[in-house]
Parts: sequence; structure tokens; C-alpha cells
Amino acid sequence: MKDQIVFFKVALDVFRVAPSVQVHLAGSDAAWRKQRFSLTDFLARQLRKGCIVNPIFAIAGITLEIFRIDWLHAVDLGVGADFLGNLLWTIAEKMPAPNQQERVDLLWKEITQFYEQYRIKDRIKKFSINTLRPQASKPPKLHTNASNCRALIYFGHLAAQRFLSDAVPTESAAKTAAYHLNLCYSTLKIASEFNRDTLFHSSQAFVLQYAALMEVSDGIAWRIKPKAHMFLELCAEGSQPNLFWTYRDEDYGGTVAKTCKMRGMWKKVSCFASHCLDLFHIDNEFPRIVSL
Repeated sequence: MKDQIVFFKVALDVFRVAPSVQVHLAGSDAAWRKQRFSLTDFLARQLRKGCIVNPIFAIAGITLEIFRIDWLHAVDLGVGADFLGNLLWTIAEKMPAPNQQERVDLLWKEITQFYEQYRIKDRIKKFSINTLRPQASKPPKLHTNASNCRALIYFGHLAAQRFLSDAVPTESAAKTAAYHLNLCYSTLKIASEFNRDTLFHSSQAFVLQYAALMEVSDGIAWRIKPKAHMFLELCAEGSQPNLFWTYRDEDYGGTVAKTCKMRGMWKKVSCFASHCLDLFHIDNEFPRIVSL
């Protein structure tokens, strides 16, 4: 091991990521579900790959078991955004209009009606072809922030039921996948009704349908990515994801960034932090110690 240990991005390997060829294997009998790394195995693998070990693992009590996968990044900005991009692109192509831009415009009208009917607060401000597919050589993806994507999961399910046909195998698979993804999200809405079995089995069903769509696609659309594996791990670990997702942290970081926006030395962390504390000092009185 190197004398000087520096940080590296732990990324997916912390959570026992299987080779990419196994990403689409969602069944309960998938090999990756039974092959787990111990902390020693994980560190040895990182060194074999030439990675530098994160110093956090030198702290007593730090093990792989204490890490949790974040729903926002793995699903809202990951598999959810990827799937919705493909689904909405497929639905847009069925809209009654002569060209893709006009078809996407009609889809946008459907989305705005959904926003109004269900009083959705997290709304996409502008919707165009680029929102779904900026480049034809890359798979569709819903390009928006996490909360906007999460708000459209239910729309994806409703639109799939309305516009896709069970008589067409690929459309039927997309409908089934949309149903199960929405079911996964539904388990997180009410803490008292959280159902681990539903989350686990629906996550499997969703990825199995998604993988089937990838197998019969043109090699670009419906491309399944490694975050699908993260999603499966997250739904299988038995925890309740909305208890530790990073929405508050992301929101707080954005608030601080906007509040402390400055010119000049903003790239230096010390200057930014000092400016943040100065602004906080201006708006808040120092606490006083009062003897009773």
C-alpha cells in the first residue's frame, strides 16, 4: 500500500458492483446477489485495479455496511430519468403530428395538463426535443433535476396506460415497467405504509422488463446502465430509502451557493467559506449567555 493515502471516488464499488454484463440480471437467483465483498476483499480489489484507497477506511468501525445508496442519484437522476426519457420518447412518437417537434409539443401539453390536474409543484419549465434526446446517437433521457423527474414518474405510468398497446410486445413491456417503477415510488410516499416486499419485487420486475426492451432495441434506445444495479441493491437491502436520501443536503448546498454568490475569489474554498460566515453574521445575532 502506498505511503501517502489520498482520496479517490469510491463510487459504485463500495456497494459491491458486479461486472457491467450482469447489470440486467435482476432475478433473485442472480449471481451478484450471492457474491459479497468483505471490507478486505473490497480493499484488495481496489489495489489490484490500481486505485488509491480512501483514508476513511482507516477509521475504526468504518465498514461497507454503514454506507447507503442515495435514491436521488441512483433513481431520480439515474434509472428513473433514463427510463422516463425512453418512455416519453416512445409515447411522443405516437402523437398525431407530422414531425417530431410537433409530437413533442403535444406531449408537453399532456404533461402540463397532468401538472394542473394533480397540482404538481416540481415542474419542468421548458420541454423540447433536447429535454429528452439532445443527440440521436445517444439514448433518450429526461434531462431535468431530481424532483422534476420524480414528479413525472406517475405521469409516465398514466401515459403508458393511455397511449401504449398491450398488443405490441415492446409497448406492453414498457407499460409493465412503468407500472412497477411507479409502484416502487409509491412505497416511499407514506412512511406508515412502507412495504419492503413490494419495493423489492417491483424493482426486480421493472429491471427485467427494462432489460427485455434493451435486448430488442436498436442498440441505442432503452440502453440499461449500471445505476440499474444500484437501484436493485437499494431496493433489496431492506431499508427505507426516503429516510436517508439527500434532498435536504442538495437543497441546503444550493441555498448556500446562491446566498454566498460572489465575484473574484469564489473558486477558493477559504474565501467562499469566509464570505458565507460573514453573511450569516450580518443576518443573525450572536447567541448570548445569560446567567439566571
